[in-house]
Order: sequence, then C-alpha cells, then structure tokens
Amino acid sequence: MNKEDIINLAKLARLELTENEVDKYSQEIGSILGYIEQINSAIGESEGDFNLIENSGDRNVFREDTNADEPETYKDSLLKCAPKTKDDFIQVQKILNNDNGSN
Repeated sequence: MNKEDIINLAKLARLELTENEVDKYSQEIGSILGYIEQINSAIGESEGDFNLIENSGDRNVFREDTNADEPETYKDSLLKCAPKTKDDFIQVQKILNNDNGSN
C-alpha cells in the first residue's frame, strides 16, 4: 500500500496520523499483504485454486439446527424453583416507576 492509500484509510476511520505513522503503516501493511500473497501462491501451487483473500464459495460449516428437548419440557420444574409465580410466569419485583410519566 502506498502513502495515499494509508491517508485515505485514516480519513475513512477518522484517524489523524503523523507523517511518520503514515510511513510506518505503509511499510507494515505492505509487508503483511506481501506475506499473504506468498501464502496464497504457496497454497495455490499445492492445492489448486484455494485463495485466502478471495472467497472461493460459500459452504455451511455449522451443524443442522435441532431442538434436543421438546418445548415446555422443563417449564414445570423451573416454575417450582421460582420464589413467586403467577399463571405460567415467574413474578418479579417491579423496578420501573411510572407514577409521574417519566422512566
């Protein structure tokens, strides 16, 4: 990355950088991007079109959503543990004051 790219990124991030910081970040980000290119070329030679920077396709890596327990399986036992209940709800102390119309 050149200095102008760093200055534009700093403006987008609303950062004020000194000239020394611009030089420093330009070199550091340039070396990081160079390192990523080296990794991409090494992986590309050994495993085809795999690229760390560009997404080569979406795939779902998460398990299928399942409900291990039937709804309301534990409702009765949880309500029995609560100090105070009303209907099928746990009753708690009121914490908001609406007497004068404010909070």
